[in-house]
Amino acid sequence: MKNNLYLIIQPLQYLQALELVDRNEFNTLFVLKTGAIDQMKRLVNESDWDRVVWVNFSGTVLDIIKNIVFVKSILEEFRGIEKLVVSSFYNEFVNCLANGLQSKELILLEDGNATLLLEHGVKYNSFRFKIKKVFTFIFGFNVQPMSKVNLYLLKRKNVIDLPSFAKNAYYFDFKRLKKRLTAFQRSDKVCFISSAFINAGIMKKSNYINFLKEVINVYPSKTFEIVLHRFDNAEDFSSLLELDNVFITESTGPIELMFNKNKSLPSKVISAGSGATETLETIYGIKVEVVLPHLKWVEEEFHQQMNIMVSHFNKHHIVSRL
Repeated sequence: MKNNLYLIIQPLQYLQALELVDRNEFNTLFVLKTGAIDQMKRLVNESDWDRVVWVNFSGTVLDIIKNIVFVKSILEEFRGIEKLVVSSFYNEFVNCLANGLQSKELILLEDGNATLLLEHGVKYNSFRFKIKKVFTFIFGFNVQPMSKVNLYLLKRKNVIDLPSFAKNAYYFDFKRLKKRLTAFQRSDKVCFISSAFINAGIMKKSNYINFLKEVINVYPSKTFEIVLHRFDNAEDFSSLLELDNVFITESTGPIELMFNKNKSLPSKVISAGSGATETLETIYGIKVEVVLPHLKWVEEEFHQQMNIMVSHFNKHHIVSRL
């Protein structure tokens, strides 16, 4: 029987992994301990896997060295496996296994809009990372960025150009997830899918809140629900609750599951270029409106990334700027 290992960090990529799993093979799931661990514990059904390991660290170089016996045991146990499926391009433990296991196939799951920017990342060119690479090499580990990977991408109208380190791509459309959908009622509210712009440093808190106020003002007579990203801090949005008909919903899991759980679809769904834009359209057959902030709201070092997002969504969406 073929032996596969899945290294998963984030909830959305767990849903992707379920689309990829072959029930006729032996599938081991490793879940890394990150800021999304509580959501992952609610999401993972261990009966879907032959083995589940909850890894008690997030995957930094320091984690590798502090858990050297464990890491070496994994490299020994899974060396030469059929398929290694990973959910992060920027995690050192993931890189360590990707380079050390010599799997017959290496698959990198999509990370929403971050996948658009993989070719433009600067982490691996930094002096700090070069020091990490030398340091771990002394202990017999290789954390250099993975190469010759197959990307697992959402089947979308806006085809993503493959980065130079990818050799191929597989495409999915959440076929298994869509089979679980139930009947929905249509509500009259507008739902805004938040992006982690504050946490990522892309926008200052005050700028993001002012941007949201401009979006809310477009729908003065509608109930306006803001669904926070899992990295959003609800307190940052408290001033918006002073506005009429505005509600804040904290993230408890992938937005891709929320509408199915609530048995209700909003009359309109808006995003500021969230990766959920295209996943929600694929799963629920709805049209998501894209409203992106003008560059005046965005920190200058992120202008290029914002322009890449605008270019991507302009291909098949009418993009508004506020």
